[in-house]
Amino acid sequence: MSDETTDRLTQLQAELNAVLAERLTALTAAVRGTEATSRRILGAELELARHQDDKARLDAELHALSAELGAARDRTVAVRAEAEATAARAATQRAELERIEADIREADAEAERNRRRVSALQAEAESIRDENTALKTKVRTLEENIQQLRAIKAEMMASLTELTAQMSTLSSERVG
Repeated sequence: MSDETTDRLTQLQAELNAVLAERLTALTAAVRGTEATSRRILGAELELARHQDDKARLDAELHALSAELGAARDRTVAVRAEAEATAARAATQRAELERIEADIREADAEAERNRRRVSALQAEAESIRDENTALKTKVRTLEENIQQLRAIKAEMMASLTELTAQMSTLSSERVG
């Protein structure tokens, strides 16, 4: 082969090496770009997977919290119903208490009226007892006076009979 062909082969080989080097550089750059893109894609996929896991975890938490919220609402309804029932019982008991207090006030007023009536009756009974005692004393006095007057009457009748007898004696003595 000739020098010219050798030179030409060397030149072609140098050109091929330059093209190959250029292509390798481009390929290396492309591989690096692809690697970087692959890393970004892989990072994005990992982040997507992490976000999907977070979403699944948050969905589960949301479901659990929704169930808790439903249970809390049910408990709230039950507690409200119980509170309303308790308030209704308290209102009923207050009304019953007010009725009992009114009954007590009425009974107290009636007891006070009865106490005043008893006091008045006791005073009247005492007055009647005093009057009865006075009347008994008067009756005894009158009975004693009647006894004395009867005794005086009997004495007077005896005196009158005696005087009549004396007068008859005197009149018969005078006639005779």
